[in-house]
Amino acid sequence: MLVEMKEQQKIQQELIVRQEQIVAQLNKKSEILANATAEGEAASEAAKIPEKLAPPENVETMEKEGKAAAESEKKAVNTET
Repeated sequence: MLVEMKEQQKIQQELIVRQEQIVAQLNKKSEILANATAEGEAASEAAKIPEKLAPPENVETMEKEGKAAAESEKKAVNTET
């Protein structure tokens, strides 16, 4: 059970890192668009920024494993009480 919890923590940490990357990209895009709009160059600057933020290839697997680990943790807690 401890191994499963550690695996779950690793998966959650990977998701957090990816989320932070996406937030940083969105913040950068927002800042560039705000600056470009103020300068009247929104179209040319926006074209330099990727349109789509792709999730990691294994995000679905990570989510499934996270749900499975949460369920096993619930079962373990229920059996302990």
